[in-house]
Amino acid sequence: MFIVASYHTNEIYRRESEKLAASLRKLGIEHDIVALPDRGSWEKNVHGKPDFILKMLEGHPGHDVLWLDSDAIVRSDPVMFRTDGDWQFAAYRRVKDAFWGGTLYFRNDPLVRQAVAWWSWWTAQNPRKSDELSLSAAVLKHGLKILDLTMEYCWVDRFMKNAWPWKVPIIEHATVGHPYGVQRWM
Repeated sequence: MFIVASYHTNEIYRRESEKLAASLRKLGIEHDIVALPDRGSWEKNVHGKPDFILKMLEGHPGHDVLWLDSDAIVRSDPVMFRTDGDWQFAAYRRVKDAFWGGTLYFRNDPLVRQAVAWWSWWTAQNPRKSDELSLSAAVLKHGLKILDLTMEYCWVDRFMKNAWPWKVPIIEHATVGHPYGVQRWM
């Protein structure tokens, strides 16, 4: 059993998070979407993600945590997260060891919580580095067993639709507050 966790920090993301919540209610998926204070920049807000995910893991014992950026929409039941197996972490990889940070699944076990705590520490120590790079380092350093998500779980319409028109997104992402523009992507 899992819970979708997300947060928003400003009015733009609050409106988007309402769309996320509506998509989750429609599918009957439990969620915990929280408003947090703005830290002053998009980068600083993103760097709060590991702390938030750790709090969600600790605050929801017995539930795995599916992190979704607040500007995501869940289009259909994410059945891949219900698969059996001994995997502890799931994400879509852009390249070999680089995970996209918009859709992240964490099993709620001690090793995963330790990895997320390390991710949080590393991100705080390296504020100019991408949280996705520090996430990849945490997952690999702690030897988490990985389930590779298909692109349908991290759909970025602008980049993927023309290349894979036959694919149907399950989770779609937008970057409405991203510093590089308003667009559907990850």
